[in-house]
Amino acid sequence: MADDRGAVFFADIDNEYVQMIIVLSCYELSDFENGQYANEAILSTDGGASFDRILKVPLKTTDAANLHIHDVEYDPYVDRIWVVVGDSGNSQMYWSDDLGTSWETIADQDEVTMLTQIAAFKDCVAFGTDGEPEGINRWTNCYAYSEQNRWYF
Repeated sequence: MADDRGAVFFADIDNEYVQMIIVLSCYELSDFENGQYANEAILSTDGGASFDRILKVPLKTTDAANLHIHDVEYDPYVDRIWVVVGDSGNSQMYWSDDLGTSWETIADQDEVTMLTQIAAFKDCVAFGTDGEPEGINRWTNCYAYSEQNRWYF
């Protein structure tokens, strides 16, 4: 449901709480020679009054086209922050269940397909990709990674 300003509200969760959490990053092309790449995510838990850096993605290789964050998303259904990073050998997916204090990854940094977008839904999280396999990937059980909770294409 949307209000007259176009803001979207979730009917089954506390709207005030969701509106207070903002997670951001920028998408910028890398300049490896000058040590510049868009590899940071920042978080506000007070509706944007203040921000703290919660993730600085490590550079694995300069042989890739870039190191930059493709997308970040706060998932209000499981209180999780998702971050996807590219390109190629620098690709990775991170998630945090404690607002960025600690992070989990799905695999080694260069073993992850290039995920570009994140959309959290009540029963799953969808990830757009421009790597192999190309399309939309769906993480069905958002609570933990296991053999029963695997990617669907």
